[in-house]
Amino acid sequence: GDLAPFGEGFRRGIELALTKPQASNLQIVFEDDKSENRAAIVTATQKLIDQDGVVGIVYMSVHTVAPAISILNRKQVPGLVAWDSNE
Repeated sequence: GDLAPFGEGFRRGIELALTKPQASNLQIVFEDDKSENRAAIVTATQKLIDQDGVVGIVYMSVHTVAPAISILNRKQVPGLVAWDSNE
């Protein structure tokens, strides 16, 4: 989606952080939510929780987490917003 350049940079930063010894117990799962596609955001969230078994999800912006809030609440999985603006 429109936030792909930010997501790609974010992913590279996470992958770099995972090379540190302190991160040896972490496993990161990436899923493209297409940023502005509500159905894709919901599908990605459900997959991450139900199939991948994640214990938390990082979203790029408030707009991308909004469609998933009810799922996160129902499944009791925390969602974190990495970045947002006043626009």
